[in-house]
Amino acid sequence: MAAIYDGRFGLIPIELHAASWCGVTQSFLQEPVSQPPMNNGALLRSDECRLLYLTQAERHSRWPVSPWMPFGTTALEDAEIEVRLHAQCTGHGLQYAGWHWACRNGKLVHPLCVKTTISAHSPARHPAINTPIRYEALNLEEESASENATLNIFGWLRTDGYPPRERGISNHEWINLGESDNESPSLNESPRSHTAQASKAVEDWIQQSILVPDSIMDSSQI
Repeated sequence: MAAIYDGRFGLIPIELHAASWCGVTQSFLQEPVSQPPMNNGALLRSDECRLLYLTQAERHSRWPVSPWMPFGTTALEDAEIEVRLHAQCTGHGLQYAGWHWACRNGKLVHPLCVKTTISAHSPARHPAINTPIRYEALNLEEESASENATLNIFGWLRTDGYPPRERGISNHEWINLGESDNESPSLNESPRSHTAQASKAVEDWIQQSILVPDSIMDSSQI
Protein backbone atom coordinates (compact mmCIF):
# COMPACT_ATOMS: atom_id res chain seq x y z
CA MET A 1 0.00 0.00 0.00
CA ALA A 2 2.91 2.35 0.73
CA ALA A 3 4.13 2.09 -2.88
CA ILE A 4 0.67 2.86 -4.21
CA TYR A 5 0.35 5.83 -1.86
CA ASP A 6 3.74 7.23 -2.93
CA GLY A 7 2.83 6.73 -6.58
CA ARG A 8 -0.03 9.19 -6.20
CA PHE A 9 2.59 11.87 -5.56
CA GLY A 10 4.91 10.84 -8.40
CA LEU A 11 7.32 9.07 -6.03
CA ILE A 12 7.88 5.69 -7.68
CA PRO A 13 10.86 3.60 -6.47
CA ILE A 14 13.26 2.44 -9.19
CA GLU A 15 14.94 -0.99 -9.11
CA LEU A 16 17.06 -1.52 -12.21
CA HIS A 17 17.80 -5.20 -11.63
CA ALA A 18 14.13 -6.03 -11.22
CA ALA A 19 13.26 -3.96 -14.29
CA SER A 20 15.89 -5.74 -16.40
CA TRP A 21 14.79 -9.17 -15.25
CA CYS A 22 11.15 -8.40 -16.01
CA GLY A 23 11.93 -6.68 -19.31
CA VAL A 24 10.14 -3.47 -18.37
CA THR A 25 11.08 0.20 -18.36
CA GLN A 26 11.01 1.87 -14.95
CA SER A 27 12.94 5.01 -15.89
CA PHE A 28 13.45 7.00 -19.07
CA LEU A 29 17.22 6.60 -18.56
CA GLN A 30 16.88 2.95 -19.57
CA GLU A 31 16.08 4.09 -23.10
CA PRO A 32 19.03 4.49 -25.51
CA VAL A 33 20.32 7.94 -26.41
CA SER A 34 18.99 9.34 -29.68
CA GLN A 35 21.23 8.80 -32.71
CA PRO A 36 22.72 11.34 -32.81
CA PRO A 37 21.44 13.27 -29.78
CA MET A 38 22.12 16.73 -31.26
CA ASN A 39 19.71 18.23 -33.80
CA ASN A 40 19.83 21.84 -35.02
CA GLY A 41 22.22 22.86 -32.26
CA ALA A 42 20.12 21.42 -29.44
CA LEU A 43 19.36 18.10 -27.80
CA LEU A 44 16.46 16.67 -25.87
CA ARG A 45 16.71 17.17 -22.12
CA SER A 46 16.02 13.47 -21.74
CA ASP A 47 19.15 12.71 -23.81
CA GLU A 48 21.05 15.32 -21.80
CA CYS A 49 20.15 13.42 -18.63
CA ARG A 50 21.18 10.09 -20.16
CA LEU A 51 24.57 11.41 -21.25
CA LEU A 52 25.19 13.02 -17.86
CA TYR A 53 24.56 9.70 -16.13
CA LEU A 54 26.43 7.55 -18.67
CA THR A 55 29.52 9.74 -18.46
CA GLN A 56 29.20 9.87 -14.66
CA ALA A 57 29.53 13.63 -14.75
CA GLU A 58 30.14 15.45 -11.48
CA ARG A 59 27.02 15.39 -9.26
CA HIS A 60 25.29 13.05 -11.72
CA SER A 61 26.71 9.68 -10.70
CA ARG A 62 23.49 8.72 -8.90
CA TRP A 63 20.34 7.57 -10.63
CA PRO A 64 17.69 10.34 -10.58
CA VAL A 65 14.80 9.74 -8.22
CA SER A 66 12.19 10.74 -10.79
CA PRO A 67 11.49 8.12 -13.49
CA TRP A 68 9.79 10.69 -15.72
CA MET A 69 11.82 12.40 -18.44
CA PRO A 70 12.06 16.20 -18.53
CA PHE A 71 10.34 18.07 -21.34
CA GLY A 72 11.90 20.25 -24.01
CA THR A 73 15.41 20.71 -25.38
CA THR A 74 18.68 22.29 -24.27
CA ALA A 75 20.95 24.40 -26.48
CA LEU A 76 24.28 22.65 -26.90
CA GLU A 77 26.24 25.62 -25.56
CA ASP A 78 24.19 25.44 -22.35
CA ALA A 79 25.00 21.76 -21.75
CA GLU A 80 27.80 20.41 -19.58
CA ILE A 81 31.18 19.64 -21.17
CA GLU A 82 30.59 15.88 -20.83
CA VAL A 83 27.37 16.21 -22.82
CA ARG A 84 28.95 18.36 -25.52
CA LEU A 85 31.72 15.82 -26.05
CA HIS A 86 29.15 13.18 -27.02
CA ALA A 87 26.60 15.35 -28.80
CA GLN A 88 27.33 13.63 -32.12
CA CYS A 89 27.94 10.10 -30.85
CA THR A 90 25.74 7.13 -31.70
CA GLY A 91 25.04 3.91 -29.86
CA HIS A 92 25.28 5.13 -26.26
CA GLY A 93 22.96 3.51 -23.74
CA LEU A 94 22.72 1.16 -20.78
CA GLN A 95 23.13 -2.58 -21.25
CA TYR A 96 22.37 -5.11 -18.54
CA ALA A 97 25.53 -6.98 -17.50
CA GLY A 98 24.34 -9.18 -14.63
CA TRP A 99 24.67 -9.61 -10.89
CA HIS A 100 25.84 -12.19 -8.34
CA TRP A 101 25.77 -13.12 -4.68
CA ALA A 102 28.99 -12.45 -2.75
CA CYS A 103 29.20 -15.31 -0.23
CA ARG A 104 31.00 -15.16 3.09
CA ASN A 105 33.52 -17.76 1.93
CA GLY A 106 34.60 -15.44 -0.87
CA LYS A 107 32.82 -17.30 -3.67
CA LEU A 108 30.62 -15.55 -6.20
CA VAL A 109 27.37 -17.31 -7.05
CA HIS A 110 25.73 -16.25 -10.29
CA PRO A 111 22.03 -16.82 -11.06
CA LEU A 112 21.31 -19.51 -13.61
CA CYS A 113 18.62 -17.88 -15.74
CA VAL A 114 19.72 -14.42 -16.79
CA LYS A 115 19.17 -12.75 -20.15
CA THR A 116 22.33 -10.89 -21.18
CA THR A 117 20.39 -8.21 -23.00
CA ILE A 118 16.80 -7.21 -22.43
CA SER A 119 15.19 -4.69 -24.71
CA ALA A 120 13.15 -1.94 -23.15
CA HIS A 121 10.79 -2.24 -26.12
CA SER A 122 9.99 -5.94 -25.93
CA PRO A 123 6.84 -6.74 -27.94
CA ALA A 124 3.78 -7.67 -25.94
CA ARG A 125 3.27 -11.44 -25.78
CA HIS A 126 -0.27 -11.24 -24.50
CA PRO A 127 -3.19 -9.11 -25.67
CA ALA A 128 -3.88 -6.04 -23.60
CA ILE A 129 -6.58 -6.42 -20.97
CA ASN A 130 -9.12 -3.63 -21.01
CA THR A 131 -9.91 -2.88 -17.38
CA PRO A 132 -12.58 -0.24 -16.79
CA ILE A 133 -11.34 2.66 -14.68
CA ARG A 134 -13.63 4.94 -12.73
CA TYR A 135 -12.49 8.55 -12.54
CA GLU A 136 -15.21 9.91 -10.27
CA ALA A 137 -12.80 10.25 -7.34
CA LEU A 138 -10.03 11.82 -9.43
CA ASN A 139 -9.26 15.40 -8.46
CA LEU A 140 -8.43 17.14 -11.73
CA GLU A 141 -6.96 20.12 -9.86
CA GLU A 142 -4.50 18.00 -7.87
CA GLU A 143 -1.01 18.54 -9.34
CA SER A 144 1.25 17.20 -6.59
CA ALA A 145 2.44 14.25 -8.71
CA SER A 146 3.37 16.49 -11.63
CA GLU A 147 4.97 19.03 -9.30
CA ASN A 148 7.11 16.43 -7.54
CA ALA A 149 8.19 14.81 -10.80
CA THR A 150 9.14 18.17 -12.34
CA LEU A 151 10.98 19.39 -9.25
CA ASN A 152 12.90 16.12 -8.82
CA ILE A 153 14.15 15.75 -12.38
CA PHE A 154 15.11 19.40 -12.85
CA GLY A 155 16.72 19.43 -9.41
CA TRP A 156 18.87 16.49 -10.55
CA LEU A 157 19.58 17.96 -13.99
CA ARG A 158 20.38 21.53 -12.94
CA THR A 159 22.46 21.02 -9.81
CA ASP A 160 24.84 23.80 -10.89
CA GLY A 161 22.15 26.33 -11.73
CA TYR A 162 20.02 27.27 -14.72
CA PRO A 163 21.27 28.92 -17.92
CA PRO A 164 19.69 32.28 -18.84
CA ARG A 165 17.55 30.62 -21.54
CA GLU A 166 15.78 28.64 -18.82
CA ARG A 167 14.83 31.62 -16.68
CA GLY A 168 11.14 30.82 -17.19
CA ILE A 169 11.66 27.31 -15.79
CA SER A 170 13.79 28.40 -12.84
CA ASN A 171 11.21 31.04 -11.87
CA HIS A 172 8.25 28.66 -12.07
CA GLU A 173 6.49 28.12 -8.76
CA TRP A 174 7.15 24.36 -8.89
CA ILE A 175 10.90 24.98 -9.14
CA ASN A 176 11.35 28.23 -7.22
CA LEU A 177 9.32 27.01 -4.21
CA GLY A 178 8.39 30.56 -3.28
CA GLU A 179 11.93 31.76 -2.54
CA SER A 180 12.47 35.50 -2.73
CA ASP A 181 14.85 37.11 -5.20
CA ASN A 182 17.26 37.81 -2.36
CA GLU A 183 17.32 34.17 -1.27
CA SER A 184 17.64 32.50 -4.66
CA PRO A 185 20.95 32.53 -6.56
CA SER A 186 21.15 34.87 -9.51
CA LEU A 187 21.12 33.29 -12.93
CA ASN A 188 23.88 35.65 -13.97
CA GLU A 189 26.04 34.40 -11.09
CA SER A 190 25.50 30.68 -11.63
CA PRO A 191 28.51 28.42 -12.25
CA ARG A 192 27.10 27.74 -15.72
CA SER A 193 27.45 31.43 -16.58
CA HIS A 194 31.08 31.35 -15.50
CA THR A 195 31.58 28.31 -17.73
CA ALA A 196 30.34 30.34 -20.69
CA GLN A 197 33.19 32.79 -19.99
CA ALA A 198 35.89 30.11 -20.12
CA SER A 199 39.12 30.82 -21.93
CA LYS A 200 39.24 30.53 -25.72
CA ALA A 201 41.75 27.69 -25.47
CA VAL A 202 39.31 25.55 -23.50
CA GLU A 203 36.45 26.32 -25.89
CA ASP A 204 38.64 25.40 -28.87
CA TRP A 205 39.48 22.10 -27.21
CA ILE A 206 35.79 21.39 -26.62
CA GLN A 207 34.92 22.08 -30.25
CA GLN A 208 37.72 19.86 -31.51
CA SER A 209 36.59 17.09 -29.20
CA ILE A 210 33.01 17.38 -30.47
CA LEU A 211 34.19 16.87 -34.03
CA VAL A 212 35.81 13.53 -33.15
CA PRO A 213 33.71 12.12 -30.29
CA ASP A 214 33.97 8.47 -31.30
CA SER A 215 37.74 8.54 -30.86
CA ILE A 216 37.28 9.55 -27.23
CA MET A 217 34.72 7.02 -26.11
CA ASP A 218 34.02 3.57 -27.46
CA SER A 219 30.25 3.17 -27.53
CA SER A 220 30.62 -0.50 -26.64
CA GLN A 221 31.93 0.51 -23.23
CA ILE A 222 28.68 2.20 -22.21
